[in-house]
Amino acid sequence: MRKLFMKITNKIDNLLDANLKDVIKKSGISLILKIFGVGFLFFNSAFLGRFLGPEGLGIINISLKIIAVLLMLSLLGIPHLLIKEISIANYNKNWNRISELSYTSFLLNFISSTVIALIIIYYAADISRVVFNESELSEPLQIMLVGMVPQSFTRLISSLILGFNKVWQSNLLNETLSAFLVSLLLIFSYLLNIEITLIKVTYMYAGSYFFVSICSFVYWKSIFKFKGDKGNKILKLIIAAVPFLLVNGSGIIASNTDILMVGWLTDSYQAGLYSVATQIALVTSFFLLVTNSALSPKLASMFANGEISEMNKMVQKITLGLLVIGTVFFLFFVIFGKSILSIWGEPFVEAYPLLVVLSIGQFFNIGTGCAGFILIMCGYEKIHAKLSLSFVFINIILNYVLIINYGIIGAAVATAITVGSENIIKVVLAYKTTGISTIKILGRKNEK
Repeated sequence: MRKLFMKITNKIDNLLDANLKDVIKKSGISLILKIFGVGFLFFNSAFLGRFLGPEGLGIINISLKIIAVLLMLSLLGIPHLLIKEISIANYNKNWNRISELSYTSFLLNFISSTVIALIIIYYAADISRVVFNESELSEPLQIMLVGMVPQSFTRLISSLILGFNKVWQSNLLNETLSAFLVSLLLIFSYLLNIEITLIKVTYMYAGSYFFVSICSFVYWKSIFKFKGDKGNKILKLIIAAVPFLLVNGSGIIASNTDILMVGWLTDSYQAGLYSVATQIALVTSFFLLVTNSALSPKLASMFANGEISEMNKMVQKITLGLLVIGTVFFLFFVIFGKSILSIWGEPFVEAYPLLVVLSIGQFFNIGTGCAGFILIMCGYEKIHAKLSLSFVFINIILNYVLIINYGIIGAAVATAITVGSENIIKVVLAYKTTGISTIKILGRKNEK
């Protein structure tokens, strides 16, 4: 028995090269944190679903989706640029470059996020009434907007940290910690018999963003103490970040279009149902997000050093593992979907068809691996931007037509089609431009 165990262990060890081991090592802690983060998000969503109902949860989620889009605009694509540039600068020990990039990005972000937040706060009532036909959305949206500024700083700092290969620390600050704080506040409110209202919940979210932002800044100062050339090359940074803005922006818009359009074309009740189905379906892809976080700095540095063969082996083995995970989760949601949805309350069970359809789209997302990140980290971000932007328009048109005709199931179908199609095309483009294929069979055909 011991010999068999040793034989299996040695075989697995032989399959994993040094690069893959490094990614798995960095992904391991991140995966645990991601699991906790998803758990906290699920807890928060289920808790609010039971206390606020589908309509209240719908308002919270519409607010969060609006903030996600505005956050993307205020960040101007800088986080993805920072991951690439900081990882290369860190590899070459170019501390002046890191100092210049961090200072300039902080300054630019403060200006952009503050201006955008103030403008939308001013027009929040009109947006709520005219666009979403939901007057109760106005105050929660304004409170969330106040928390958007510190949240944008957290995103920047987590990208800087990721450039230093601090993968799990970046994931903790970027996602898990704020969700944990909201869970904690909800539990305390319940135990202390404090009434849980829509407004109080939005204050919890905004407060968590401020706290995490402070923690992020303190941690960044602890790992990067070099005081070099601060620089002030805002225009140069904007020009360099524009392709990343198009890439990240199109991705953010695509991932939020369906819920925002459901809120616009139907009502907050339907948006509540749809948001829960989306949240559950996205669990499949969090494994992809974790591996992408660990891979992104490595992809940039390996490609810069011409290690194409090693990159192919690494990403293909990871994609195979992700494909297995995607299959397991899809089957799990099909079989147990109704039981999972009932955790939010009986009204949410009617979202089961949405969950199945959205899960198909996420299966293609995880099954194609890190093709999009290969394009971004290997210098082909403009190609990725054009592709993503094209699918944003396709997504919007499909969502509008299908929601008008079929309601929220139409939104699910539109999203699944665009997610699946876009990711398949990314695999082909990544291979044609870089010679790196996330799917092994593609490379085999070319070799023949």
